[in-house]
Amino acid sequence: MKKVFVFGFMLLFIFNGYSSISIFDIDSRVLRSEKRRTDFALGLFGGLNSSKFVFIQSTGQQDKNYDYITGSNYGINLVIASGFHQFRPEISFHKGGAKYIGPDNNHALYQTSYVNVNFGYLLNIIRSRYDFMGAGNAAPYSIRIGVLVGFNYMLNGTQTINDYTEISLIRSDAFSRFDLNTSGIITFGIRLTNLLAFNVEYRFNYGMLQIEKDPLQKTHNLHHSFLLAIYHKLDW
Repeated sequence: MKKVFVFGFMLLFIFNGYSSISIFDIDSRVLRSEKRRTDFALGLFGGLNSSKFVFIQSTGQQDKNYDYITGSNYGINLVIASGFHQFRPEISFHKGGAKYIGPDNNHALYQTSYVNVNFGYLLNIIRSRYDFMGAGNAAPYSIRIGVLVGFNYMLNGTQTINDYTEISLIRSDAFSRFDLNTSGIITFGIRLTNLLAFNVEYRFNYGMLQIEKDPLQKTHNLHHSFLLAIYHKLDW
């Protein structure tokens, strides 16, 4: 009887050990599969810009009389996620500009509208899920940092001087309609369902090109973007 008990215990131990190894192997294969898979999602985003000009006078001094104004920022993007890496082409529209208050209370308001074509790369800095919308048993949230570069085209622009004189920046040929921007990005995302995710995003954007056509002075776009986004996974 004792031998039967010992033999049965050994069989149970071997069976449990084999089951554990098999489950571990399955989990490892799933984990490797998740690392290799590529997910796609379509996103809609919108929010606010706080923008101004960085203006360098012909003397080389930066003019500190330019301040921020608030505008909108909205668009659509495609997420291509593989492992901890995420690639994001997008098209968006944003309103920017600046306000100027100079000596003797002379002031001006610049308002611009741009269409943008951007491409971004983000890296997940915490070990959450491998795919974009969530799989496996890791945390259903992510924190990503990244960069974005893009091409901007001015659709409209005005300069209002002392509240009554309005000048078109396009028709007056004062500003270039083209700009290139580079941005630093940080996002916090959370999975809502197997197909939906929600993101909060901050961008710091700087225009690389001189947008004013006066060769003796330099004007660059600068703006901060605060965005909310909803993403839908494309379950192909």
